[in-house]
Amino acid sequence: MKRRNKSEAIKEYLHNVDDILCDRVNVQDVTTSSRASLQVQSSSEPGKKTFVIRGTRNQILEALRIITIATGEMGHVLEKSQKKWIEWVQQAFPDFENRAYFVPPVYIRRVPTKEREHAGQKVFMLTSEVSADLPTTPSVQKSDMLEDEAIQRVLFSLKEFSKLHPEVFMCVSQFPFGSYLGEPYFAPAAAHLPLPTNLPKELPISWRQGVFDLLLIHRQYGCVIFEVKAVGYNTSVSEKERCEQVAKKLTQAIQQLDKAEAMLSHLVSDIDPNVRIKKTIACPNIESRQLQKLISDNKQLQQDLCRCLQVKDSANVSRAMLCSDHLCDTEVSQNAAENLRQWWAKCVAGPGNKSPLSSTLDVYKNLIARFCGPASTITVPCVTEPRVSIKTWDQAVSYVGECYTAHMILFPEQTELLSRPPKRAFIAGPPGTGKTVVLFLMATEWLLQGNTVYVLSIWERSLAATYMLYHMLQKIIKTKLRDLVLPTQVRLLLKNFKFKKDFEATLDEFTFQARNGPLYVIADEVGPDLQSEYVAFPELSERLLDHLDDQEENLHFWAASCHHNVAPATSTPYVQNSWETTLFTRPLRSPPTVIREIEKAWEIEHCTVPRYTKRDVPDATDGPEIKWVIHKSQHHGPQNIEDCDVCGLAVVEELCTSCRIGIFTTLDNSVQETFESPSSSSVTPPSLKYKDVLILSKTQLSEDAGILKPFSEKEIPVRVMRDCDIEDVATASSDVVWAARQHLVQGLERKVVVCLDNYDDIMGQYPFSRLYTMSRCSSQLIVVCPPA
Repeated sequence: MKRRNKSEAIKEYLHNVDDILCDRVNVQDVTTSSRASLQVQSSSEPGKKTFVIRGTRNQILEALRIITIATGEMGHVLEKSQKKWIEWVQQAFPDFENRAYFVPPVYIRRVPTKEREHAGQKVFMLTSEVSADLPTTPSVQKSDMLEDEAIQRVLFSLKEFSKLHPEVFMCVSQFPFGSYLGEPYFAPAAAHLPLPTNLPKELPISWRQGVFDLLLIHRQYGCVIFEVKAVGYNTSVSEKERCEQVAKKLTQAIQQLDKAEAMLSHLVSDIDPNVRIKKTIACPNIESRQLQKLISDNKQLQQDLCRCLQVKDSANVSRAMLCSDHLCDTEVSQNAAENLRQWWAKCVAGPGNKSPLSSTLDVYKNLIARFCGPASTITVPCVTEPRVSIKTWDQAVSYVGECYTAHMILFPEQTELLSRPPKRAFIAGPPGTGKTVVLFLMATEWLLQGNTVYVLSIWERSLAATYMLYHMLQKIIKTKLRDLVLPTQVRLLLKNFKFKKDFEATLDEFTFQARNGPLYVIADEVGPDLQSEYVAFPELSERLLDHLDDQEENLHFWAASCHHNVAPATSTPYVQNSWETTLFTRPLRSPPTVIREIEKAWEIEHCTVPRYTKRDVPDATDGPEIKWVIHKSQHHGPQNIEDCDVCGLAVVEELCTSCRIGIFTTLDNSVQETFESPSSSSVTPPSLKYKDVLILSKTQLSEDAGILKPFSEKEIPVRVMRDCDIEDVATASSDVVWAARQHLVQGLERKVVVCLDNYDDIMGQYPFSRLYTMSRCSSQLIVVCPPA
């Protein structure tokens, strides 16, 4: 039952169907009544038989309804399913009786991309152009992006509101009617319940399909349906056109709200027919006074809005709607927060047309179990199939990490550089701006041309990135280039320029190779800075060119660093036989929640690392909110965080309870056996593994450090990274939580990063070593620090 009107099969709809149960069902009667195809087949278990039902979604549901009634199993199926739904909710949302939850926990937006191919690899290019002629991926319209932005703003404001006020509710976003109790495994129970497909016949059949932009289920005040419209105060058109545009959008919103109210009343009728349902329209791009002015002369629209939103005073109907003066962007505005509180008190907590939820917890619990439990599918906006289902925090953390690291994603300026590759390029930019991906693609291109490529590490801080690049190239040779490239064509060269002999050996080897033919080298995270005791990268680049003289054209060398002050001294863009320096400054690897913290790094504030610039393309999500664990030495005991088992326990609780690391969620075996075809048209993100977590500190942790003790007590495999472990960490080979020094994992990323900091940042200028820790995070950032 992936889609409506698509034939599907459900096998073994009840457990342990035997001959006696089969004898109670007249197959011909069921087939005639439901119009489904019903067959009885032998089971693999002796003495058992299996029902096989084929047909449309409605036909299958009707067949199941008839069968469960005929066999007397209806009550058992309903009771068993309801119990399973509630148990699932209690596990997924353990504190749902006392706090607010949002489902999905993070809002996912549609991002415009163009699919390209470089060096035989699929690359997704982010583009600010919104058009219908994308080469291979479905287009994202400008209206989609505006709608996503509007919904995200409403959600952010409601989340901030829920932190300031102890309200208990569940807020579901972008929820299609058809997703309600749509999972096939629970079809025998759903067949007896109100569904979108059995909406009363007196209502238009078109009302069976629709979407709740936001559905808020409050423990005390009932349900609130939000219809979000990205309508703005367009100053580029006349006043008349402006009024017409707003009237059109608001009329659409009224129609959609009427449909959504009818559907919601139907779906909850068997739980509590008197649930109060409030409706509102959110217009995040326009102020209340502007909106009221635009609708003041449209009497019919005012009447329709008053009826729909249950407002008596047409002159103030906009007060029942959420506008920009109620909402915040990425930072909380005191005025907006107070306006939202007043709106909430009047429009949510105030009187409505029906009674609030009954005082018992059971009604609220059953509503949550129906809409947010395992039988309903909550997917995120997606331009390709299958859609991704995200309900819980761990799924959100995993999926956000996938958004930023699962595919090679670049900006046009990066693909342009690859399309006209200079012989020698130095790429600088803050962490997570695509430098390593570009080096990898350039190296792959050189391999495809039949060349041998050196992967060079010149100091300890580039080892991890170098190992990662080397193994990425080896993997691509084994999986996609095995008929074209030999593994020996990638050569790993590990040097430490702190030792003069390593520098001279590298210089001699590269000079010899380039004098005898083309030399191809990539080096990531090069350094060190010019003030260190090491020999810096600029000296290598300069002396190489001096040694080669008239054979400079043989040297193909691409290097990258987040520090632009280690660029080759001879760097001159577009000049033959020089180095071309390029800056990448638009973030790619981390969500905005993390980027906003990295931007405060001392190195960026003092310009030793370039500043991030705006993406000009929406992020897939704002990202999971940062978790702060405050180390209070006067209460916890140890002065240093590394020695504090209290902080360690708080981190472990966050990892186990919210992120659920190491807990692999798969379908129950009985569910897998029940269906011939896939049980759902959606997929869930991969479960978080132990190796998705990285603990970073400035100093080398000991195996018995207090911060790590709770990990062992909870049987979470944790290891302290030694020099001999760098390759293992770089390739994510062992499924363990690694604890490492922050400077030794440059170039790597993990979905969950735990930063340990004692307020002794570099040069004592800022209270976090942000650059080398937070920038490793592609999703969930956890910071353990003293109080500010």
